[in-house]
Amino acid sequence: MILRSLVWFVAVAAVWSPLCAGDVEVRLKSGETAFGALISQDDNQVAINRRLWTKNGVLEGTVDYPRNRVLDVVEVPSLTALYQAKAGAAGSEYEVHYALAHWCMDRGLIDQAFVHAKGLYDRDPKDVVTLKLMDEIGYMLVDGAWVTQAENAAKHGLVAYDSTYLTPAEVDLRKTVARTSITQDATESKVKTCENRIETEAKRVKDANARLAKVQADEAKKAAEKKKAEDDYRRQAAKRKIAVTPAEEKKAVEPPSVTNAKASVEHATKSEQQAREDLKKAQEDVVKAAAEHEAAAKALKEFQVKAGTAKADAGKPEAEKKAENKAEKPRAASGEAAKSAAK
Repeated sequence: MILRSLVWFVAVAAVWSPLCAGDVEVRLKSGETAFGALISQDDNQVAINRRLWTKNGVLEGTVDYPRNRVLDVVEVPSLTALYQAKAGAAGSEYEVHYALAHWCMDRGLIDQAFVHAKGLYDRDPKDVVTLKLMDEIGYMLVDGAWVTQAENAAKHGLVAYDSTYLTPAEVDLRKTVARTSITQDATESKVKTCENRIETEAKRVKDANARLAKVQADEAKKAAEKKKAEDDYRRQAAKRKIAVTPAEEKKAVEPPSVTNAKASVEHATKSEQQAREDLKKAQEDVVKAAAEHEAAAKALKEFQVKAGTAKADAGKPEAEKKAENKAEKPRAASGEAAKSAAK
């Protein structure tokens, strides 16, 4: 299958309009089906402009199916008729209605998907697979009634975040935790980078000092050999009574090789010092980032505990709440009496 192009179109699932002529359902030997407008078909392949209905719109694109994978190509007049035909032949088997619910959901027919999923739920309210299906469709059970997750979220002032619905306050806390976690990881990574730099620069300093020592030794050897040659020449000249002009004393000049080697040592040493300063700063940043992340995680946990307690209290019957309050008052009174007696 080669997906040649994808184009998003906004669509409303509740709109029931006849499809254009040439709409087909391609039935594959694998058991899958694909719906769309027929573009062409021959002995080699079947090409359709496939439509995938989603909760948010329609995903449309040209798809080629090799003929050896195609079982049949059936023309369908409309999505409504196609659904009605499937629903009419569904029977009572769990697997059929489960598959039909997914078929509807994939095409944005959420109301129809809910009907089939609800029928399965009524058979066995504790079935985990069915409950997961209801969640996938976007429904939840609240006070004995099924409502959409979006409706429930809006009613309680919740917002969508990370595949769930949360209060804006918790979303902010979660974002802070995520941000501080990323910052902490980045600072820890920087510490490792600085440590690697120090190791590299320390080796450079060591190598530069070794080169300097070798260059200085080589230059000293050259100078000694030159002086020996000059001394030998003077001795030979003295024996032969040859006048030798005294060598003009020159100010000692450092050989370029030594100067360059010293510069390399200085540069490597400065780089190592800078790396150590950067490491110190990075380590301070790690401590700061860790503290911020810990504080953010603690704030989120405390919020969730408090929210969980509030949620649990909200779910208790009024009679139970009143009973707890009545029980709490005598305990408080006895506590005050004990304090007075102690005084």
